[in-house]
Amino acid sequence: MMLSEFGIKRPVTVFMIFIGVTIIGLVALANLNIDLLPDMSFPIVAVMTDYPGVGPAEVEAMVSRPMESVVSMVRNVKNVHSTSKEGSSMITLEFDWGTDIDAAAIDVREKIDLVKSHLPAGVQNPTIVKFDPALMPVMVVGVSSPRGVSELRQYCDDNLKDRLARIPGVAAVTVQGGQDRQIQVNIDRTRMEALGLSFDQIGQSLMTSNLNLPGGHLKSGQLDFLIRIPGEFKSVEQISATVIGHRGGTPLYLRDIAKVEDSFTEIDTETKLNGQRSVALVIQKQSGSNTVAVSNKIQAKIKEMQKQMPSDIKLSTAFDSAEFIRESVKTLQTEAIGGSLLAILIIILFLRNFSSTLIISLSIPFSIIVTFVLLYFRSMTLNIMTLGGLALGVGRLVDDSIVVLENIYRHREDGQSPEEAALKGSDQVSMAVLAATITTIVVFLPIAFVSGIAGVLFRPMAYTVSFSLIGSYFVSMMLLPLLTSRFLKVEKHEVIEAGASWWKSLMAKIGKWQDGMDSFYQKALTWSLAHKKVVMGITLGVVVASLSLFAVVDSEFIPSSDEGEFTVNLTMPVGTSFRQTGSIIQRMEDVVKAEVPETRTLYTTFGEGEGMRKAMAGTGPNIGAMRVKIGPRSQRSRSVDQIITILRARFSAIPDAQVVFLSGSLISQIMSMGAGGAIQVDIQGYDLEDSRKLAEQVKQLMASVNGTRDVNITRQEGMPELQVIVDRDKAGAMGLSIYQVASAVETAFKGRTVTRFRDSKFGKEYDVVVRFQENDRTRVPDIKNLKVMSPMGQLVAVSNIARIQKAFGPVDISRKNQQRIVSVTANATGRAIGAINGELADKIRKMSIPEGFTVEVGGSAKDMADSFKNLFYATLLAIMLVYMVLASQFESLLDPFVIMFSVPLGIVGVVWGLFLTGHNFSVIAFIGIIMLVGIVVSNAILLVDYANVLRRKGLGLYQAVIQSGHTRLRPILMTTLTTIVGMTPMALGIGESAETSAPLAISVISGLTASTLLTLIFVPTLYVLFEERLRK
Repeated sequence: MMLSEFGIKRPVTVFMIFIGVTIIGLVALANLNIDLLPDMSFPIVAVMTDYPGVGPAEVEAMVSRPMESVVSMVRNVKNVHSTSKEGSSMITLEFDWGTDIDAAAIDVREKIDLVKSHLPAGVQNPTIVKFDPALMPVMVVGVSSPRGVSELRQYCDDNLKDRLARIPGVAAVTVQGGQDRQIQVNIDRTRMEALGLSFDQIGQSLMTSNLNLPGGHLKSGQLDFLIRIPGEFKSVEQISATVIGHRGGTPLYLRDIAKVEDSFTEIDTETKLNGQRSVALVIQKQSGSNTVAVSNKIQAKIKEMQKQMPSDIKLSTAFDSAEFIRESVKTLQTEAIGGSLLAILIIILFLRNFSSTLIISLSIPFSIIVTFVLLYFRSMTLNIMTLGGLALGVGRLVDDSIVVLENIYRHREDGQSPEEAALKGSDQVSMAVLAATITTIVVFLPIAFVSGIAGVLFRPMAYTVSFSLIGSYFVSMMLLPLLTSRFLKVEKHEVIEAGASWWKSLMAKIGKWQDGMDSFYQKALTWSLAHKKVVMGITLGVVVASLSLFAVVDSEFIPSSDEGEFTVNLTMPVGTSFRQTGSIIQRMEDVVKAEVPETRTLYTTFGEGEGMRKAMAGTGPNIGAMRVKIGPRSQRSRSVDQIITILRARFSAIPDAQVVFLSGSLISQIMSMGAGGAIQVDIQGYDLEDSRKLAEQVKQLMASVNGTRDVNITRQEGMPELQVIVDRDKAGAMGLSIYQVASAVETAFKGRTVTRFRDSKFGKEYDVVVRFQENDRTRVPDIKNLKVMSPMGQLVAVSNIARIQKAFGPVDISRKNQQRIVSVTANATGRAIGAINGELADKIRKMSIPEGFTVEVGGSAKDMADSFKNLFYATLLAIMLVYMVLASQFESLLDPFVIMFSVPLGIVGVVWGLFLTGHNFSVIAFIGIIMLVGIVVSNAILLVDYANVLRRKGLGLYQAVIQSGHTRLRPILMTTLTTIVGMTPMALGIGESAETSAPLAISVISGLTASTLLTLIFVPTLYVLFEERLRK
């Protein structure tokens, strides 16, 4: 029993099926998570290791290189990157896509364990982190008050942090800004040396005096007592009263040589919100949780907490990733609804029948509801890719129903009964509809084999379009025949007399236009069949001429998107003080306030950084960043790029300031993952000086290329150092080791945490840090005059066993695949990335490169080349699959070959569409071509399939072809126009993130338009030519 026959014979069953699926779909929709992008598991693992107080070169030699050598042996590793900077090493392992990242992280941990015992003393335990987009903050909450920021931070730690962390879906809350509480033991150098004390003695005394120890059990009669010796410090006064030694039988107290203060850490980082010093609560969500739902819960909790807080402390949202998600989802919903309404308008104008329009219109919501069910059971989320798939396919969803209903309607006009017309009409086109649906779906199968970010992002879109088309097919073959057999009314369009309503007059004019168009098409088709060589020559010429436009259309990886915010990264010369960097930041904030009145939030950080920012981003006293949020595009007249152009000109007047702009936010960061910049050149080689010279040459070349901005060398040079060069012989004679000298210097000038102080009110612990008082650690002679206690109890001046020399060294040293690397990066403006990279590559090839060095274009250029190659192969595979489906349907190798000529005709339209609209060829446009392969053959299927049906009924070749064109013209135009107008809102690129998906819609629209116009003439002509020549 056919689906249509089952639908007509079992109406109650069919209604129950569709009602049940609708209910399940609505329940599924209510439970679907909403996020910006699909759930992604990036094939990246980072190994972070701290080695406090050690310079970049030593970290590279003693930590990074040994660890690189072992992790390089992990299976499926593609690249190993490392960055060694003062006090820390970070190794990033990039795996092949599809690698089980959980298993890979375990392998990495096992390899690290092999080398840990060989690392120097003082190296802390490595931390292994899998990269997850959830690591990026879902929200940043600013806390402002007239109070000092250190007191404000303490309040956040004690009262706000844990309350927010307990919200379902929140993974972690980090407090940034202000200073942590710290118990400082500031030692008077003169008194300590006069009493012959050392740092080790002081530290040991404090540590052993701050302990809670067990004393066993005491059994007395029937009682068993637990013996405890509580010895933790209860107050700062107790710390001051700690006995640190004896002289002549008299105890020496810590207060005799030091001042103990309940204070805060030194200021080395600062957070500002809208120009005011503040504290920020950085909130991360759990992986897989609903971003919008988590944001809503956080906002509700903030309102609740604000009512309970002191009136002088205010909470405000500095950044909320859910805002952009809400706007993006709203844009896609608007595009889908607008496309649906436009598609329905096309249907009613062609059919001029309300009942048939209403019946067809049901296929859109039901197909979407079916999609929700399948998305839910595939554990997928509603994001810009899945919703983009729905918005993209909304016009295509009615195509199957149009073909079926138009054929049923034609049978009804011929006088058949409703049930007979429904059965015969649906049966006659059932195979053509099935073939058209399958061909559209199978083109997405090759995307499963596309690796890299393109495959991860667009696989959910492929699923969504496929799911909706499956729903559309069952609607057209089961529900639609049932509804037409019961409710379809056939209206006769008679001659309209004067004085008729505007609607009837409009319908009459449309009917007259359709008749005229049909008559014109038959004449054009008849002429084409009589002049086949001319048609072939003209079509071939159009294809060749159009494909040559590919050389004119520029290329890019991912289209830029106006996301309503941008980031400004500031780098001052190495050695610039934290205070000076702060004054430059203040100057830049003033410029933003004056030049960008659209600013809603200005979130600034500078200095050493905290949390994940310190571990994974460039930080230091000379580095700062501003995040500027300016709101939705619909609420402002200037784009982000226009604002950046103005600010770039103003910031260029700041002396010595290197300013780099990053437009976009989360979506831009995710889509460009793995690329150091829009334009990037990698220089690999060992010698630091030679690589510096090469980097300067490449920087000049890059700056000379039209369209480059913010040219930057990633390696910072010129870190001022004071090197304490220990004379090993002299130190050895005094019984001192390098470690003992270094430990004394570190404790005196940096400070050393010797124990922890537990606050009795909140139960939190704070560092107790020992070091010289500030007056004793501000000059170079203070290092020379430092006394180190030898094992023999003698105080030895550093100047007697070491010399102090000034030097300069790199701030960080980067390596890739166990070779040193430095990158030169830039942003692109006013010109496509593909053209810039092409010109840059030509100039690099003419450079003289020293032996042992390689220079190559990397970044998004490499990602783009890899993605284009993968998508090209995917397109070829899609074409092959479509041909195989058609060959199976027609049981012929010739007819599918004729139909497949629609594909190059469609690509002609893509080239012209991108050229005329000014869009570049990108990964997004490539996905449009793949989708187009499945869509454009639908029209040719209708023509060839019906021509074969008519020939089997006895019609001659020419008559069958002309009659097929006459009969199928209306459904072809209807399906084409509904698909085009359904995608038009997306092609306009209006709304949040809409610019990203616009090239996809433009590719499909322009390709389908060109293919339809050429297919209506070319395919019938080619069909006749092949039938006459090859079947003689």
